[in-house]
Amino acid sequence: MNPDYKQHEQHEQHEKRGTGIHEIGGCRKDDPDTSLEAAESIDVRGLEDIVFHCIRLYRTGLPIHKEGGKPGLTVEEISIKLALDIPTSSPRLAPLCRKGYVVDTGERRVASSGRRRIVWDLSPREKSRWEVE
Repeated sequence: MNPDYKQHEQHEQHEKRGTGIHEIGGCRKDDPDTSLEAAESIDVRGLEDIVFHCIRLYRTGLPIHKEGGKPGLTVEEISIKLALDIPTSSPRLAPLCRKGYVVDTGERRVASSGRRRIVWDLSPREKSRWEVE
């Protein structure tokens, strides 16, 4: 079977199920079939939960929060706390923001690379839900 046909067929199956780019790990329609297979192996919702709870635990002062610094975390700080690489944790933040769980605080911190990074924090809804300031 032609590999391009197989890839097209796999994408059509995803479209029939109503899943989009974010539901299959961020794989694009023109990516190779190996990228689609890799994307399908990622537990996107599970990773979103892990990243969200990292921010929540840091925000509410539970054991993960030892530094006593300002609220919120950058993707680099999240990645360090969770022992994940940045390309694994970073794509989880925009969907969490769209779903109303976290917000861009407007603050920026300089990462180890020297580049400025967004500081993410719980949304007002989630602060209220978890009873934090």
